[in-house]
Order: sequence, then structure tokens, then C-alpha cells
Amino acid sequence: LGVVMAVTFTAVVVNMVAAVVVGFFLGLLLFALRNARQPVRHLWTGRQMRSNCARPRQEMAALDASAHHIHVFELEGDLFFASASGLSELIDERTGEGQWAVVDWSRVRHVDSSVVTALLRLHAVLPAKRATLLHAGVRPGSLVAEAMGGQLPPGCLYPDLDHALEAAENALLTDLGAFEEDRVVPLEGSGFLRGLSEADRALVVGTMRRLRLPAGATVVRAGDPSDELMLVLAGSASVVVRDARGEQLRLSTVLPGATLGEIGFLDQAPRSADVVAKTDLLLACMDRAMFERWGRTHPHIVQRLLANIAVDMAARLRSVSAMVSARNRS
Repeated sequence: LGVVMAVTFTAVVVNMVAAVVVGFFLGLLLFALRNARQPVRHLWTGRQMRSNCARPRQEMAALDASAHHIHVFELEGDLFFASASGLSELIDERTGEGQWAVVDWSRVRHVDSSVVTALLRLHAVLPAKRATLLHAGVRPGSLVAEAMGGQLPPGCLYPDLDHALEAAENALLTDLGAFEEDRVVPLEGSGFLRGLSEADRALVVGTMRRLRLPAGATVVRAGDPSDELMLVLAGSASVVVRDARGEQLRLSTVLPGATLGEIGFLDQAPRSADVVAKTDLLLACMDRAMFERWGRTHPHIVQRLLANIAVDMAARLRSVSAMVSARNRS
């Protein structure tokens, strides 16, 4: 708009030839300024940027110690040929052996084919040092997706940063021997029951019902009463809400060993979100009426269970606090 106004003003005040010259040089200046901008808006590590995945404490502790092996490159603006070489070199330089690079495209308006070519070269080079490149925020139909034209390797594209980070974290934990995709957590050995005697553990296990649900099934809906606490034994579930257009937005993923609905179970408020099974799901469910009955007959069990819930929630809060602190220091 500024270029158009400058050209129009010059044409009126001077002449058309001068207006063409002014427009040409202003266009060159604008093009140079757009290409001179750094394509990376933020550069984070996995300690500064974490997925919204509810994990058992052991996995969270392993991530806290090793999340620096994940790097997030948040891009922005219009990426042309002038950005290609610098962006490729930065990702290659920052991504060491056995590490993960996550490129977030959600703020990019346009991407030149030369940038895609440079990234394709990275996909060919990084495996030599056991490094992996993932892409987030490449939505079908977007200009970025059209520029990529399906050229990137399959399995490296994710709809948003949270999905890509979760995939990188799972891969990192798998390499560390702290994560198995299809693992089953036995209720008797879960962290939810830690600290209970064998007799008390058997009592709790015997009263918790098992619930099996197929992938895609709705576990709970927003607004439902919070009358059960659920422990994921196998499979995974997504916590989702609806936006103004009625589309689902994922808030987090819940993996085996983590609990579902503990906040509503404690404060007795209605469910605040839907929970949908991502895969076939096995849950152990604790009824509120039974929990209150134990409060009268076995208060020590209730105290231990509440302490375990509090410790798990504190671990998640501590992880978030550490992430925020790391980002503020950057």
C-alpha cells in the first residue's frame, strides 16, 4: 500500500516516468527487506517447549533429563530463496547426533520451492548422524502444503506443534528405554497404588472396574458429572474441546500409567472437555461412591490415594514451571 501511494503521489506531482522509477526502487527495497528478515522467530529446546501429553512420573523425569535433544524451529513470514541456505545450515548445525529437529510452519505465509529443496537435502543428510526432522503446522490446502507438493518423506508431517513434539518425545523416550508404544501398565503395579500394603492394594484392585473401548469411542463428554476417576492401563486417549465452529481442538494426550478426570473427581465439577480414545483403550475406573465409602471404612487408603494423585499433579506442575523458567532464561 505504501508503494502504491508513493507511486501515485510521484505521478501526480512530478510525472509518470519518475513514478515508474520510484515504484521500481521501492519494490526492490521492499523485496530486500522481506528477504533480509531472519526466518526463525524462536529457537527452543525440548526443555523450553513441551507437548501437552499427560505421562507417568517416570517418563516425565526421563524427559526432564534428556529433552535438550529436541530442538524446535518456529518459522514466520515469507520464506524465499534467500532464506533457504541459512535455514538449512542452522537446522543442520543445531541438530546433533541422535537428536530431533521440529520445524513449525504455522506462522509461515508463503514458501519458495528453493526452501523445500533445501529441506529435502536435510532429510537426506540428517539420517547419517541418526537425527530426525519433523514438520508441524503443515495443514492440507495451505500455501505451505502446496509448495511442498507431497515431496517430503511420509510420516514426518504433523497438523500442529503439539502432535510433532509428542512424536519426538515418544521417540526420545523409546531410545532411552523409557517408553513402549503398545505397553500395558498393570493396575497392581501402577503409581496410582504406590505406598499401599499388599492387602490394601488387593482391596482397591478388586473394586475398580475395567472398561474397554475401541479407537474413536468417546470416554467422557464435557458437562458430564465427574463421578469416576480413570487410570489408563493400555492405549491412549485425547482430551479435546470444541471451537466456535464446532471443530475439535486437542488439548492433550493421556498415555498408559496416567490418570483421567482427577481434577473433576476431586472438586466434583462437571467434565470440562471431551475425552476420545485414540487407540483401543483399557481403563481402570474408581467410582466416587466407593471412594467416599472407603473414606469412612479405610481412611488410610483414601489418604494414600489422594497423596499419590497430588504427587503426580505436582510433578506435572513442576515440569511446566521448569519449562517456563527455561524459556524466560533464553
